[in-house]
Amino acid sequence: KLQFLYFIGSAGMPAPYGEDKEEAHDEEPPDTARIRQQDNNKEKGYACGKMTCMIVIGIPAVITLLSIVFGGILAAIENTSFENGFWVAATILSTSSMPLGDNVTLPSSDGGMFFSVICGTWSMGLFGIFVVLMSAPAMDPVYALLRLR
Repeated sequence: KLQFLYFIGSAGMPAPYGEDKEEAHDEEPPDTARIRQQDNNKEKGYACGKMTCMIVIGIPAVITLLSIVFGGILAAIENTSFENGFWVAATILSTSSMPLGDNVTLPSSDGGMFFSVICGTWSMGLFGIFVVLMSAPAMDPVYALLRLR
C-alpha cells in the first residue's frame, strides 16, 4: 500500500531505491565533460592562488605580528632594546638557526630563556597550522576525485 502511494505521489520521478525502469547511460554529453574540466581547472587555479597568498603574505605577516608582541615582552624581560627583542623573537618564530638582525644578543636571564622556549613552542604550533592551511586547498581536488566530499 505504501509503495502504491509513493508511486502516485512521485509520478514522473525515478523509481525509489535503485529500482530502475530503464538502464541509465554512463556517458556524459561532450559539453558536460568540457564544462566539468573547466571547473576543475578553475578549482586548481584557485587552490594555487590561495597557497601562494599564504606563502607570500600570510606567513610573513603572522610571524611579523607575533615577533612584535613576543619581542616586546622579551625586551622587557631581558631589559634590552625593542629591536633586539624583535629580532630574537623573529629568529625563534621563523625557526631560523642564525640571528636575523645585526648585533643581536640572545637571552641570558632565566626569564628570557624560559620565554624563548615559549616562543619556540608557538613556532611549532604555527608551523603545524601553516602546513594544514596550505595542504587543504591542494587536497580538495583529490577529495573530489575520490568522492570523499
